[in-house]
Amino acid sequence: MPDGIVGAVPAKTHPSNNLCGGVVVQNSTTSTAFLTIPAGRTWRGTISVCAANNRTTAAHGDTRVVTAGTNAVPAADTILAVAVSFRDTAATVSTLGPVSVTAPAGNAVTLNLVNSLGTTYSGSASAVGELLE
Repeated sequence: MPDGIVGAVPAKTHPSNNLCGGVVVQNSTTSTAFLTIPAGRTWRGTISVCAANNRTTAAHGDTRVVTAGTNAVPAADTILAVAVSFRDTAATVSTLGPVSVTAPAGNAVTLNLVNSLGTTYSGSASAVGELLE
């Protein structure tokens, strides 16, 4: 082993366990799934979210990544969010990781993108990770 590394063995993952997804939602507040964790599995990875508000009137918006599905862990709620102020045409970006999401044995769960504003507002999200053995 190289100097300074004692007993370090990198974890091996099978390519079929790689699970990634992404979505761009413009001018809509509809919750949109972009990653599905199969029933009985745990996904671990990094989530990024980006938002841009191009309104010409005062408006505060946010873009959130939420879990969705019965008995999701963490429970169906916001994992990551970014807030954008009035006319903030420069994109606001946030990244969080590692994040773990578990689907119960009975059903799959999803990561969804939700925008709080539906007009002249866009949000995007991506998730890159793997299903744990």
